[in-house]
Amino acid sequence: MKRKEKCNPCTKLIFTLFLLIAIGIMDAAAQGTTVTHIQQVYTWIKPVVNAILGVLCLIKLAQVVYKAFFAHREFGADLGWALAGVIIWALFNVFANDILSMFGIGYTLV
Repeated sequence: MKRKEKCNPCTKLIFTLFLLIAIGIMDAAAQGTTVTHIQQVYTWIKPVVNAILGVLCLIKLAQVVYKAFFAHREFGADLGWALAGVIIWALFNVFANDILSMFGIGYTLV
């Protein structure tokens, strides 16, 4: 039978320190890749959402102008929806920039 060898306390300490250092390095690397992934997602998602919201707002504003010109009853409701769409569009841009600036990406107003 083989005899079990006992681990030296110094060996346990060195192994523990190595593990903590490795975890710290992986955490730092993960944060760097997280920032890179967020930047990559926002570089294509922000223009796409802005284009979609811009087109929808233009369509709704065209409907508002049409209904105002011909004095439709739904003019007030459509005007409210158009304003809500513009507000949602503006809030998306504000919060998208805030999310990017939290990770050190993008532009911040001074």
